[in-house]
Amino acid sequence: MGVAFFVTVTSALAQEITDKDLIGSWEIVALDLDGKGIYIDFEKDSISLTEEMVRDSTEEELVELKGYVSELLDLDRLKTLNLDFYEGHTMKAFLEDGTVLDHHAYLIVEDEGNYYVKYINSEEEILIDIRNELLYWIEQDHSDKTTTIFKRKES
Repeated sequence: MGVAFFVTVTSALAQEITDKDLIGSWEIVALDLDGKGIYIDFEKDSISLTEEMVRDSTEEELVELKGYVSELLDLDRLKTLNLDFYEGHTMKAFLEDGTVLDHHAYLIVEDEGNYYVKYINSEEEILIDIRNELLYWIEQDHSDKTTTIFKRKES
């Protein structure tokens, strides 16, 4: 009985995500490469690594690794990533230089308390969450999980 009560209370506290919650412009604030142990904070312009990576590397190796990550992911461009959600179930991912990375019609689907952006005419679903006014865009690829974190753009 205690477990059932806990699950019921936890489910009731989970935030339902609707189209209205997404509509608007969002800008990237962070990228968490969970499978790689790398966290990029675009607002602080910093790259954090796991304690193990820091412990097992020299300062020179850490600088080299951060430079490699910055170049590989082209962080100077990536920090301009935006997501726009429009009424009528369409979304666009783009860079501030005008490059469109993604443009889809979508639906929000719920499965066991989790919410997904499901692209129409595709099997692709992206796990989403909204907490503390941040949008978490979570992509899982085998054992790697990448979470892109966005905040609502100010008008």
